[in-house]
Amino acid sequence: MKKGFLILLIQFIFVFFVLQLFQVVYASTISVSSLSLSDNVSLDSSVTYSLSFSTVTSSTLTSIETEFATTSSGTIPPTHMNLSTVSLGAISGITGSNWTLNSTDYTAGILYVQNGSGQNIPASTDIQITLNSITNPEVGDCGGTYYDTCYLQITTFDGVTPIDSGYVSFGLESNPQLTFSLSSIGSGTIENGITTTTSTSISTLPLGSIAPYQFVAGSYELSLTTNAPNGYSIYSWLSSPLIGTYYGKDISPFSATGASWTTPVSWTSPTGSVDGTNTCWIGANTSDTSVTGWSSGSNLWGPLGSSPQLISYSNTSVLTQKNIFFTIGLECNALQSPDVYSSQLNFSVVPSY
Repeated sequence: MKKGFLILLIQFIFVFFVLQLFQVVYASTISVSSLSLSDNVSLDSSVTYSLSFSTVTSSTLTSIETEFATTSSGTIPPTHMNLSTVSLGAISGITGSNWTLNSTDYTAGILYVQNGSGQNIPASTDIQITLNSITNPEVGDCGGTYYDTCYLQITTFDGVTPIDSGYVSFGLESNPQLTFSLSSIGSGTIENGITTTTSTSISTLPLGSIAPYQFVAGSYELSLTTNAPNGYSIYSWLSSPLIGTYYGKDISPFSATGASWTTPVSWTSPTGSVDGTNTCWIGANTSDTSVTGWSSGSNLWGPLGSSPQLISYSNTSVLTQKNIFFTIGLECNALQSPDVYSSQLNFSVVPSY
């Protein structure tokens, strides 16, 4: 009996000793902190980061560790963030002249603000630290697509003992980008089911001399890319009706039965019986199936006039070039006055951020 009791007692003491040996010291959590950037555009350089936080525990502090990371608790720094030229700016809440910056581990995203002698810091002390000359991470480093959220982890130390810790997030945005080009299309080209009869140029759309009931058409190719997160819209319109020298003998927007910009229809010859009122029609076609009413728009037409019409659209960014064809058609009947008609065709490209 005595032998068995002795073995049990030794085992109990051993287990207790192991638990004490591996006991973990936890730091108090910083709950009040903020981080502001002088510029939050992706990859911009010479950016100032201003950190503010309040201590939780009264202690002698020898180091304040700041670690930039892709998550609130991770150890992976944002890939494109550059801390190689960082410098310590204004600080408050601690005696500035006694604290210096140690950037030895900057490639790991870690910076230390240190005081070799230590300073007694009461609880609830507001501390502000400014870090200058930082190159921002790139949008995507922390998992975002158009906007991104990265993190700065904060830990205060007394020697090697962690005292308080916490984290704060900071946002990044892409540098806005948009490219747009307008290209001419030659005569005899089939675009979206329509055969062109004239060659366009960037400055003119010459429809030529036309006979009654002669249909003519010219086309442009529009190309676009943008990183705008909510996409873009392109509108087109005429500055004024196609007018000649005779007052009131304008060319009318395409007005076939049931035709509107959101309900395009097949082309038909103008039906007006009074010169200048639906005796000559001008219409347009877009190949962009994203536009309402144009999901099956091959060889269909809507009116073109002085009201801007949506001819191309996306509700997301377009990182790979998008090309659409925009075609103008015109036809007159025998009642339209012979004249030279002109107007200005406009395009407006609007990104959505």
